[in-house]
Amino acid sequence: MIAILILLVVLAGGGFGGWMLYQSYMTAEDEVEDPGPVGPPVAIKLPSTLTVPLIRRGEIRQTVSIEVTLDVAHSEYQTDVRAKLPWLTDAFITTLYGALDDGSVIDGTIVNVLMVKDKLMAAATRVLGPEILNGVLVQAVVQRPR
Repeated sequence: MIAILILLVVLAGGGFGGWMLYQSYMTAEDEVEDPGPVGPPVAIKLPSTLTVPLIRRGEIRQTVSIEVTLDVAHSEYQTDVRAKLPWLTDAFITTLYGALDDGSVIDGTIVNVLMVKDKLMAAATRVLGPEILNGVLVQAVVQRPR
């Protein structure tokens, strides 16, 4: 009687183990990871130059103009990015005003382009979400003293 009970437990355990192994292989094939959007990256140039004054002690010391192009990760995102350009432009100008005011993007009197890129990328990520852009490309920076 005990031998039959042990045999049933061993058979049940083996059957359950085989069924679990079979299920793991079957579900592994079914769960193919979605590769996400496919397509080449796209460059979208902002329609206008971003121009922001550098104000010190209530006076305009210089004007900073920056041309920006967005490096969109996939061509499938370009419609969404183009639709959000007004909000992106607003976020960029607001970010630049703040960064010029607190001096975080100015080395003496020269604009630190790497810091500008980092701040613009952070602003773009807040508007668009992560993984939409590969980067923010600064095409030109012009500083005009007053």
